[in-house]
Amino acid sequence: MTQSKAERRYVRMAAAANSKAARLGTPGRVTASDFAMAYLRHEGQCPYCGIGLDPLHCSFDHVIPYDRGGPNVIENIVPCCITCQRSKGTKLQSEYAIARTLTVECETCGKVYKPRWADWGRGYGRICSRACAGSKGGKSPRKVPA
Repeated sequence: MTQSKAERRYVRMAAAANSKAARLGTPGRVTASDFAMAYLRHEGQCPYCGIGLDPLHCSFDHVIPYDRGGPNVIENIVPCCITCQRSKGTKLQSEYAIARTLTVECETCGKVYKPRWADWGRGYGRICSRACAGSKGGKSPRKVPA
């Protein structure tokens, strides 16, 4: 019996997910049919942005990432677009929803921009650029030792 392109792809993705989970000591194991069921369960739409997905070109995401204690089980995996997969990274779903819409006004020049999530989480990312950080009257996001 010949496998379709989607079935072969799901086999490779399951093997990669299981290999990474084993390497990191994460519990759980998924199969190719689990990936197919996840795609059908979400009706071929990205749960983060809502666009339609092609089963041959979509990505899959662990809702709770491995480094946040998420298991490698099908209940923790959703199909998503590659853009959302890459921009979500290791954020939780609630953090990603905030990060997608987060914009900040620069304390120095008033420009509205999108800060890096890691900087924002550490209390930085309040100034749009190094030029503004170094400008007269600008508040530097770094703590300078006295």
